[in-house]
Amino acid sequence: MLKSQEWLDNINLWTKNHKMLLNETKSKTMIFNYTNNHQFTTRLSVNDQNIEVVESTKLLGTIISNDLKWDLNTNQIVKKANARMQLLHKALNFGAPLRDMKDIYVLFIRSLLEQSCQTWHSSLTQENIDDLERVQKSACKVMIKDNYKNYAEALNVLEMDNLSNRREQLCLQHAQKCTKHPKLQHLFPLNEKNHQMETRDAEKFKVQFANTARLQNSSIIYMQKLLNENEEKTRLYENT
Repeated sequence: MLKSQEWLDNINLWTKNHKMLLNETKSKTMIFNYTNNHQFTTRLSVNDQNIEVVESTKLLGTIISNDLKWDLNTNQIVKKANARMQLLHKALNFGAPLRDMKDIYVLFIRSLLEQSCQTWHSSLTQENIDDLERVQKSACKVMIKDNYKNYAEALNVLEMDNLSNRREQLCLQHAQKCTKHPKLQHLFPLNEKNHQMETRDAEKFKVQFANTARLQNSSIIYMQKLLNENEEKTRLYENT
């Protein structure tokens, strides 16, 4: 028996023992395989009914693909954000002041552009980054109207940061919260202190080894590095 089928059977049994049921018609399976020489498929079942194999699925509003790329998710976010731009245009037609326009953008559009960004920010392609940033650029043009000259100046007038920098800060804040959470702090282990070899430049958090670019750009390793960079910045600031 496949290990995956064995685990699925155990999950199914656990749900039944706790007076719950798995909905086999809504259950999906996804195969993650990056080798060209060892391609395979599998067949899993729940309650004697085969589960559909899919290439992508939506999980808590985020689209996950079996190639672990974020093109589909980015396209979905951009499409929804552009649809919400109508709110800004309607507010503009009603003569809303700049402060109210900015509040509408932050609450209804930027929040969507940053949804679950801690999961996918580190693995975005440059095209993904540009697509997301283009939405905020369009919003700036709507809010500032005829006074718009360029994107950098618009961000300065609106006292906002670009989306890429904001996502980095959101990832850092999330990692900092995880280090204090009893069930998540194991994701960001501290480096063991060796007083005989300790140096001032020793990194505080252990960074997981990665032998592939895909793993190196994954969210946890990215945030482990962010924590160390932030510790270094804090140390330099305190010494100035």
